[in-house]
Amino acid sequence: MDQTIEVTKLPLGHRFHPTSFEVLQYLVLKMKGEPLPSRIIKDLDVYQFDPHQIPLNESKYAREDEAYFFVPVSSKLVQGEGNLTRATPNGYWKSYEKNIPIYARNGSSIGYKNKLVFYDGKDPNNGVKTKWKLVEYINSNLERCMVCKINLNAKGEEIPDEEDGAISGDNESVESEDNNVS
Repeated sequence: MDQTIEVTKLPLGHRFHPTSFEVLQYLVLKMKGEPLPSRIIKDLDVYQFDPHQIPLNESKYAREDEAYFFVPVSSKLVQGEGNLTRATPNGYWKSYEKNIPIYARNGSSIGYKNKLVFYDGKDPNNGVKTKWKLVEYINSNLERCMVCKINLNAKGEEIPDEEDGAISGDNESVESEDNNVS
């Protein structure tokens, strides 16, 4: 039996753009095997593909050139002191902001996020920076899976941060008092 509920129809103008807190709530539900509110976040090991191969724009409720995916954190991804290798078939994701904390309203840490940019080429010294951006959302208690947001930013700007939701290192706020994510 499918444990997700299909979003059938949303009012004009509604888009799927969850806050960091909401993304972590999706992850908690997924890891507990509980029903998800929609099938907008799909399962895909994004590091097995170059970003142009990843299916964006499949949901009419997502922002253009943006998608969210549940990504397994396998032992082959982890190297050394918990560092992830993020190589793809023809390039690599390089972190430009690491371990940005995400806090609940009560001040407790509930996870963190990393921001990365994609480089074409296998050589880390000669890679060509692209306009592909990725944000990894990791719940501190559920590190065997994460949610990744991938965005093709044609303007080369930063991925827009959430306007509400969890408090993170970049000043987000919480709407909900229900912040038990462990």
